[in-house]
Amino acid sequence: MLLHDPKLAFAQDLIGHWTTIRGSALVPLKDRIDPSEMRRVLPFIMIMDVSEPDAPMVRLAGTALRPRYGQEITGTDWSKFTMPENRPRMRAIITMLTSQPCGLYYRFKASADGDIMREAETVALPLLTQEAGPPSMMIGLTRDIALRGIAGPGLDAARLDALVAEFIDIGAGIPGGSPVEAGRDS
Repeated sequence: MLLHDPKLAFAQDLIGHWTTIRGSALVPLKDRIDPSEMRRVLPFIMIMDVSEPDAPMVRLAGTALRPRYGQEITGTDWSKFTMPENRPRMRAIITMLTSQPCGLYYRFKASADGDIMREAETVALPLLTQEAGPPSMMIGLTRDIALRGIAGPGLDAARLDALVAEFIDIGAGIPGGSPVEAGRDS
């Protein structure tokens, strides 16, 4: 998938700004983000430090995310909001995204007791914290399609019913393998 894929239209404010600040570089520096250029979507933006794939830390969570999670999530370990059976996949995908810089599009549906808890789609793009080295941060935008309840309480009882995930080629190609299958053997 490429950055101009029609499936990514919901995230064009993020993609446009990210593309502008990277200039001729493959991945932009986090310090070049200008929040005023993403005013419309800023409440839905999340920035994560992914330098530790087992415990990615939320460094910034937009104001619209608080009701989704029932709490302020800035400064928390993102894995706590990932269903336990999906944590190996999360770690594997983060490793793939930082080893061969690319973005990620995913759409998922999670349910509990036969009722959809959440259906959403996300675009995540890499960021650098220094000029050299692999990306250690990701900036993402999530659009809720359906939402009942919050991610924290009942998360262990939730089940991932559907997952569509594709890497986004930002100019360095994409890792081999499917993000959906990543981490299944871990």
